[in-house]
Amino acid sequence: MLRLIVKPEDIFVRKKLVLIPIFCFLFASCSQFSNSITSKSWHNINAKYNALWIAKVNYEFVTDTLFSLRNENYAKVLPVFLPVDTLQNSVVSAEIEEVVQKASRVAERHSNSKYLDEAYNLLGNARIIKGDFLNAAEVFKYVNSNGSNQFQKHAALISLMRVY
Repeated sequence: MLRLIVKPEDIFVRKKLVLIPIFCFLFASCSQFSNSITSKSWHNINAKYNALWIAKVNYEFVTDTLFSLRNENYAKVLPVFLPVDTLQNSVVSAEIEEVVQKASRVAERHSNSKYLDEAYNLLGNARIIKGDFLNAAEVFKYVNSNGSNQFQKHAALISLMRVY
């Protein structure tokens, strides 16, 4: 007579195999075009804590670096915003490209996120520093006309005035 001995490890493996289809079902329901609660929460979390957070940190590094490199003439009126100088901004061009890439990723992969307007504003501000004024104006016009967050709409309008 042949006896099968069941080990505790085998039971653990069977439990793991049961969980795999459940996780596949949950993650398959997280399409960026879906309006379900799981999809929205998935994209909100990933948009805020992945791409947008990295883009914000890089943007703050860029602005701090440019602020430390400026030369103020105290005999004239001091500017409110940092002047856009493409030669001086070439020092941080790699970081600006990463900000553009990460902020664009929110629009590409998390289109139903509530942080989409914030990502577009960050993208437009990065394009201002980069010197790409036409695309920055288009981004700000889009946020101002299609945005859902009133604060981000006002921020886009202020940045649009700065571009012009």
